[in-house]
Amino acid sequence: MTKSSLTRAFAVAIAALAAANAKADVIDQYQGNWDAVQLQLNRTIQTQSFVTAVNNISGAGFRILNGNNPGDLSAALWDKPPQLSDAKILAQGMARVNARTNWWVDVFWNPVEIEVGGLYYLTIGGNVDDMYALHSTQNPYAAGRASTGSLSDDLAFRTFTETGAFANAAASVPESNSTLTAATTALAAAALLAKARRPTQS
Repeated sequence: MTKSSLTRAFAVAIAALAAANAKADVIDQYQGNWDAVQLQLNRTIQTQSFVTAVNNISGAGFRILNGNNPGDLSAALWDKPPQLSDAKILAQGMARVNARTNWWVDVFWNPVEIEVGGLYYLTIGGNVDDMYALHSTQNPYAAGRASTGSLSDDLAFRTFTETGAFANAAASVPESNSTLTAATTALAAAALLAKARRPTQS
């Protein structure tokens, strides 16, 4: 094997190792049904409660209907109903909403650790007159509800979790076969590369 081939093999092995350990935001809770347009988001802060199935939350998305003016959608994660005096914001963020949007708008933040199976609350607001949140009146999400005054209302929403965040110490978590294979390949390639670069004795 030539030196250039070894260099390429080493680079591929390192890339495989990085991919095996890469973190990604994936959907945890999802409620995609809607049959009504919620109140204007610049006039009323909307709340949706939900129960999580994971140990961290890294963002939330909402089905948004926006008019001719671009604007900003703000979202926050709360540990209790926001109207309570001792409620705390656990995370918050903002996303740009294009004009004439009628689709999901996702807001991300650094993942925060939460209790698996715990009840949490999302609030959303906007800064332009014609930005609306879509919602369903048919109680499609039984684990929570929107703050519309009706027990059957739910925003069209989704929450995100970051894979690998707040995992146990590495010593207590067995490496996956793919990660071990990538690490072994990288070490072997490095050894071969070092040997190829070693000057030969005459």
